[in-house]
Amino acid sequence: MSEVRISVRSRHEAGDWMITLILLGVMVGAYVLARSWPGNAAFFPQLVSAAGAVLSVIKVGSMIWSDFMAPPKTVLVSEAAPAPDQVEDDEKQIAIAGTDDDDQGDEDELHSVFTTSGGKLWASAIAWMTLFFVGLYTFGLLVILPVFTILYLRFVARFSWLMCLLYVLGTAGVIYALFVLVLHLPLPEGVFPLPGG
Repeated sequence: MSEVRISVRSRHEAGDWMITLILLGVMVGAYVLARSWPGNAAFFPQLVSAAGAVLSVIKVGSMIWSDFMAPPKTVLVSEAAPAPDQVEDDEKQIAIAGTDDDDQGDEDELHSVFTTSGGKLWASAIAWMTLFFVGLYTFGLLVILPVFTILYLRFVARFSWLMCLLYVLGTAGVIYALFVLVLHLPLPEGVFPLPGG
């Protein structure tokens, strides 16, 4: 059995690039939209969207580095001997030289989830995200947070109605208490705010 060392440059999938660039666009867009809000209401969304934009730029930079500029990895390629009951079809085994890294294994598993998900799953995830952000822009956080959470938990995660209600009361209560009662920051209102809001 012969072994050959070759250099291989790992490349990110097109989906990785698309998700990262879309996220960067969403964060920049959210920052620009929040600039029109009053100072106190805009502070937290601008802080989160600016941090998200910076992290997205860093991710794009690291992807450019690893895909185009980083030195290639050394890979050991060996021809596997066929088992007696198998037909030889020029199978090759590839092993990456170096220590086995658990973090790399976890990253590979997560990457596999993204690359093996079908178009229906991707469309569903994008539709739910779009629903949330359109609802946030239209009705504000106080309306869209409980509505979106109940719909998502009930119809996607298949939680019981009681669990959905308990989850919404807990998360909405914590968010309201933290931002309105403790920090005195009004929650973002939409184009059609609640009466008296």
